[in-house]
Amino acid sequence: MSKSPQEKSSFLGSYLRQLRSKAGLSLRQVEALSRPFPDPVAFDFLSRAESGHVIPSPKKLVTLARVYEVPAQNFLDALELTQFDAYTPSTRDAEECRRLGIESLRKGDFARAFACFRRGLDLLRSASAGSDAERADSIARMRNDYALSLMKLGKHRLAQNHLEQALSDPRISDFAASLALCNLSSVAYQVDQLRIAEGHALAAVRLARRARNDEQIARSLITLANVRFDLKEPRLAAGMYRRALKLLESVPASIDAAAATINLGNCYHELGQHERAHESYRLAAGMAEQSGNTFHTSSALMSLGRSLYRMGRIDEARSPLIESRLIALRHDYRSQSFHSTYYLWRIAIEGHVGSEALELFRALKHLRLRVDQRSEEILLFDAYLREVSARKPRKTKAPA
Repeated sequence: MSKSPQEKSSFLGSYLRQLRSKAGLSLRQVEALSRPFPDPVAFDFLSRAESGHVIPSPKKLVTLARVYEVPAQNFLDALELTQFDAYTPSTRDAEECRRLGIESLRKGDFARAFACFRRGLDLLRSASAGSDAERADSIARMRNDYALSLMKLGKHRLAQNHLEQALSDPRISDFAASLALCNLSSVAYQVDQLRIAEGHALAAVRLARRARNDEQIARSLITLANVRFDLKEPRLAAGMYRRALKLLESVPASIDAAAATINLGNCYHELGQHERAHESYRLAAGMAEQSGNTFHTSSALMSLGRSLYRMGRIDEARSPLIESRLIALRHDYRSQSFHSTYYLWRIAIEGHVGSEALELFRALKHLRLRVDQRSEEILLFDAYLREVSARKPRKTKAPA
């Protein structure tokens, strides 16, 4: 059965309501502030939009973006996320929502995790049980889980908004604050703000140690190590990954252990220890497959294929890259889809397989529009697109 407009716009309506509340504006004040723009928003229309009864046009969303001083892309992201409403659990138990969400994260089912954590957050915000401090901490932790699912779906701006809201409450615990800073570091890392990411990660490590939580210390160390690696310090990063893995030995079915093992392999590759790198990638793929985490399985296989390709072992690289791409496309893992496709495209070009290279190039152009992160491969592909565009002959205007 298809969804009604009210059901389709529930997430967008909730987001519009949050933005207005954060700005401290009434419906009529928003209407007044929108009047100077080409497509103003009437107070009664905004009320219906916040309730999910209407979906604003793109022009009205641009107006609201200007009024609330947020990127218009946020609204497009919010609209895209409404497709996951069908995964919302029916339970009215916030902790059950968290359990279901974490289970979905471990499996790499980020759409379902997002819907579970959103439901849990709504339930916690409407509840009144417990002390103010306990309730604030529960909401902050759920915001962190929610933000993590948004990050996995590539919605970094929306994730950042929730993390900043979590940190704005002075009543939250050191553990919850460490979680938020850890995730904020990951957001900054993805948009190439490495020094900001480093500062957030260092603060996350300090708070996790103060909270005496080994799993969160490990998670914060992994986040800091990611930054150190990109700052060209692979030996230092490798030490941090190993320390994190040691801490995670006592954590059953940790979703961080496979990621740390993949990243440790990247360090070994940069240090020229290629066989140790390949061993790490295969170990990570096995860990992820055993726990049913298709996301990390795809990541580990892509990393193995990339390493083999860079070493010139093309024939060996194809198989893990193809397997990684199939998993990523099946589950809509955008980064893995792009990167595995990129190396298969390079292999096709170097093997002079023109038809395959053309098909993969078309796929890459489509995937590039859906990947909002930085990487060497993305920069190289963007440069190639600019070069191709520059070589195209410009159309000259016919004489009158």
